[in-house]
Amino acid sequence: MSVRSLAMVCSSCDSGPVGRVHTGTEQKPNSRHDRQDFPAPNDTTTRRSLTPDEARALWGSMAGDRLEALVVVGVAMGLRPGELTGLSWRDVDLSAGVLHLRQTLKRERNLPVMGELKTDRSRRSLRCPPLVVEALRRRQDVQRLERAAARSDWSQEWAPWELVFTTTNGTPIDASNLRRYFHLACKRAGIGRWTPYEMRHSAASLLSAEGVPL
Repeated sequence: MSVRSLAMVCSSCDSGPVGRVHTGTEQKPNSRHDRQDFPAPNDTTTRRSLTPDEARALWGSMAGDRLEALVVVGVAMGLRPGELTGLSWRDVDLSAGVLHLRQTLKRERNLPVMGELKTDRSRRSLRCPPLVVEALRRRQDVQRLERAAARSDWSQEWAPWELVFTTTNGTPIDASNLRRYFHLACKRAGIGRWTPYEMRHSAASLLSAEGVPL
């Protein structure tokens, strides 16, 4: 991924963090319980976040990787790991540049299952910076090739979910495999050891760093 492409994040975020898309049916947020796209400052789930230089190194190291978009979306949009692995193409509007978050991938009885996001705070629609839209378009192309190559081996059980991020045969990405993959990506980028959940926390910090070119 080129530095020029990375710089697009800055221009798309000059007016503030990537915003939630509001519809006419939503109630107006008020008081200190206002709904937010990213964790509030006192969220103690994780205490670390990537610096802009570390995010640049990570994205740059992912250029051309089949799951490049997973890391780009995770860092830029602040999604939870289960929201990432449970994201469906049905909820991705690339023309409008919007992600609709409605479901999450989890494990029950040691099997992957899809579950609904249960709260108004977790069910949300987010506008995407151009970098995210471009990464998802590349992901579409990669997945088409993978599906054609897999032929009958492409998972018929999971095909109806139209998952954005899958294995090369269309099955969901297991949480433990996601952790291993992300650890290797960070090692390749030379930024130390990070967890997928820390991508979510990093989004708030990076997008609020006004004037910092990514």
